Amino acid sequence: MPDQTVPPQDQDRQPGIERKMTPPAGSRAVGYKSTHRLVGKVALITGGDSGIGRAVAVAFAKEGLTSRSCISARKGTMRKTPDYGPRRGVRFQSIPGGVTDPGFCRKAVETVIGRLGRLDILVNNAA
Repeated sequence: MPDQTVPPQDQDRQPGIERKMTPPAGSRAVGYKSTHRLVGKVALITGGDSGIGRAVAVAFAKEGLTSRSCISARKGTMRKTPDYGPRRGVRFQSIPGGVTDPGFCRKAVETVIGRLGRLDILVNNAA
């Protein structure tokens, strides 16, 4: 018998629209216990504006990511993720663009290194 605790998920449009999800996406990692493995690290997380990318960004912040890190997102989609960072002392910086463009990918890496001096972690999460 299928698990009925989560209602069926179906949207006509892909990628899906997160605000229409029931129940809402769980990207806050509630109850997560940090081991501080990422203290001082600099990360670039693609697709960090929603879903798995946002969950990774939040979890990385809880793990002690450097006080400034960057997130790549499609133009105009960065809404909630930057709000989670300050609670953990992290200020996420947005780099709008799409990873399907090789030029943008080069520019995003160069931007992170230019702003923060290095890049330790790359999460290529574009779905």
